[in-house]
Amino acid sequence: MEWDRVVEGDRIIDVITRYRPICEGSGFYCCSWKTNVRNALLFIPNGIVCCCSFAVIILDTILYKVKALYILKNGCVTGKRRLESYTDGIVDLSARGDRWEGGIVNGKPCGWGCMFSEEGYLIYEGFLYGTHRIGYGKQYFDVEKPLLQYEGGWVNNMFMGVGKLFDMTRSLLFDGSWIEGKSTIPRSLVVLRSRDCFRTLTSLLEELVFETGSIKNNLTIASFLTILTSLQRLVVKDSCFQTTYRFALSFLPVLQSVEIGMNCGSAISVGKRHQSLFQVDHCPLLQSLTIGPKSFSDYQSFSLVALPALKRLLVGINETGKNCFDSTPVLQISDLPQLSEVIIGNGCFRLAQRVCFDSRGGGDVIGRFTETEAHHPRNQCLLW
Repeated sequence: MEWDRVVEGDRIIDVITRYRPICEGSGFYCCSWKTNVRNALLFIPNGIVCCCSFAVIILDTILYKVKALYILKNGCVTGKRRLESYTDGIVDLSARGDRWEGGIVNGKPCGWGCMFSEEGYLIYEGFLYGTHRIGYGKQYFDVEKPLLQYEGGWVNNMFMGVGKLFDMTRSLLFDGSWIEGKSTIPRSLVVLRSRDCFRTLTSLLEELVFETGSIKNNLTIASFLTILTSLQRLVVKDSCFQTTYRFALSFLPVLQSVEIGMNCGSAISVGKRHQSLFQVDHCPLLQSLTIGPKSFSDYQSFSLVALPALKRLLVGINETGKNCFDSTPVLQISDLPQLSEVIIGNGCFRLAQRVCFDSRGGGDVIGRFTETEAHHPRNQCLLW
């Protein structure tokens, strides 16, 4: 069904990728250098997808029930838990008298309901799985008359997503985005080494800079780039991702600028070359893409598709780009209506057999190939 897209073997990053086409607004997630994406909250039509270290839980916000529950082990989905025994009831949470009134599966809280303290005070109303607050809920101060403390998203007992925090005088303390219980989230990150990236990489990042040589060999980090839905500017300086054979930026709604230095993706193994891919697509606000000389020399595919705001494309800048996309047989650029300047430096796409530009009804395209084998008679340059 539409809401059930999880497949056995999926990692959390795979789950995010599967649900992104139907997400309502931005998802919220945080990455760990050991466990990849460790917590995520995604809003889909009439539901919420909650991902944490032990499970992927799909919640129905119309019926206020758990629609599906997948168990995670070692970071991967291992199976789907049966929910036929669902019922409403009361569960004692401790010998002191804490209790849950709401959805129950196999004698444990599972679904929507209310949690009461040992004094009988309402302290939580929302989704619960076992002892874990998930999806959406309201937390109350532990006082006799219900007094709202927090209302918003939850993952694994932590504030996550959009939420409001109040004090005991009902004054609003914070209204905005949370990541794993924190409201102060860095919007800009400079990566000096791989571990820096995984400690702080979140879906709220707006600017990401990889310093020279900071990431040598990490396909995992490269795969995270395409789920950073708040990213506006990406800078990859010289000699990064040298053995990474897939570099893709897809469906990033606010990305505006991409700058890639020299010698990036330039040392992939022979066995991985047939899988190599450079792709940027469906980034509606992207205006500028720059790739430095001697980068992605052995990549087999180069594709720019559905970039309606892209105006400037520079590959092998300063006319010293020898070996930049040296082994790429086809350069494909299509559905870029605003593209007005294209500069391909010396030696780029040296073995290209076909070069296709399709601006789809945009203005004039100023294209310039510097002295390079792209002018060889065996090659074709098509300009629409």
